[in-house]
Amino acid sequence: RHVQKQYIFQPKSVTAYAKRLLLRIGLYRALAIDTTQEQFEEILKSEFADEKIYLVKNAVNVDVFKLEETKQEKTPSDYASQFMVGYIGGVPKLRGAVMLINTLKALRKKIPHYRVLIVGDSKYKNESHVDDLKKLAKEKGVLDYVTFTGFVPYNEVPSFMQEIDCGVALWPSEDAKRFGNSSQKIYQYIATGSPVIIPNDCHTDLEELEIGYGIDSDDQKAFIRTVESVYNKFLNGDVRAGGVAELANRYSTDQRAQLQYSIWKKAFKKDII
Repeated sequence: RHVQKQYIFQPKSVTAYAKRLLLRIGLYRALAIDTTQEQFEEILKSEFADEKIYLVKNAVNVDVFKLEETKQEKTPSDYASQFMVGYIGGVPKLRGAVMLINTLKALRKKIPHYRVLIVGDSKYKNESHVDDLKKLAKEKGVLDYVTFTGFVPYNEVPSFMQEIDCGVALWPSEDAKRFGNSSQKIYQYIATGSPVIIPNDCHTDLEELEIGYGIDSDDQKAFIRTVESVYNKFLNGDVRAGGVAELANRYSTDQRAQLQYSIWKKAFKKDII
């Protein structure tokens, strides 16, 4: 995102102008340029030769983030007794936690045992995202149905991934439309058996595989419809945690390393190791 800002936005100082100039010179001289975001790929292709631009999506370590047996063995009756949707990661207010809280009451009318899990926090000028989210949940009358953990060590994140049935990885609408969305959490959700709700048109491959469900990040009605649809798919057996997790191998760190190597090999026109 820092590179995107340097590349796209008009510089406001001599230093910023110099950084932008150096970046653009570097990009023009580069043999290959890769990006994790579909929208930014199009921006780059509008200025540079198509053949030097590559889309390389983020990866997941499938040895760390993997589906555990208890989640894999869930049955439709398990989902009917509790369906958990959650956000796990930093800056939760920007990445979907506000949507989770704002739609909770409406979703509990449709899914009586629906709950929300929010793992992680972010602090800016000593203001906690979780503190603000708790206030919002209290105002909406849904605090009893949300579990907040605050910051957790990274090595505990995979275990929390087992607790949710569907993940959320949104991003403010205007930024998502302009830049796209490349959250690594998306692939961590998938590797642990959870389909994920994502910004529209940012991950067309995941939408085609029906493990990613695109919505406008500000559209509460679309979010409610999508959660209800995913819930019904689990109930009907149309979606299985194991089936979702199997597709994560397409996004493994090993697979991505091979893709990156093939790009460099093509750029250098020879083996580089």
